[in-house]
Amino acid sequence: MNKKKIKKNNWHILIVFGVFILIQLIGIFVLAEIIVEKTNLLIGERHKLKSFEQRDMSIANLQKNYQIIEKDLEIIDLALPDKKGMINFINQLEKEASSSGVLAKIVFSNESIKTEPEGLKSISFTLNLKGTYYKTMEFVKKIEKMPRMIQVEKITIQSPDGIDVENNVILIMKCYIDSEF
Repeated sequence: MNKKKIKKNNWHILIVFGVFILIQLIGIFVLAEIIVEKTNLLIGERHKLKSFEQRDMSIANLQKNYQIIEKDLEIIDLALPDKKGMINFINQLEKEASSSGVLAKIVFSNESIKTEPEGLKSISFTLNLKGTYYKTMEFVKKIEKMPRMIQVEKITIQSPDGIDVENNVILIMKCYIDSEF
């Protein structure tokens, strides 16, 4: 009977040992699944962190580039005036003409504002000047020094009595303006 009891106990031990190994294997699989899930989460977080780092680098580059052009923005605003800037420009033209001893009349047509082929907007106008040739040229030189993107498209000078007396000068001009004009 002792032998039967030992055999029976061996089976019990084997069953208990088998259940123990089975529990261990289930635990290992569950643990492995948790480790894989956590690893995937960490990889996802690493990708997010890398994305944030790239975004931060892009922002830093934009800030650096903005600092480079920030000084030029005022010049660009002067060169491409908005509506208020254009009014100031016209006033400045009239003031400069007067200080040069030239009578100036600015005329805009109905279709003054155009979009140029290169995408810039422009406003065309005619500047009628009355004065001596030399005073008129002095004024034109002042126009060239103004901080605007101006293009003189055509100049017509009428000097019926010679250049030392009153002349009629017609300048057809184009001033580039802000795209939001």
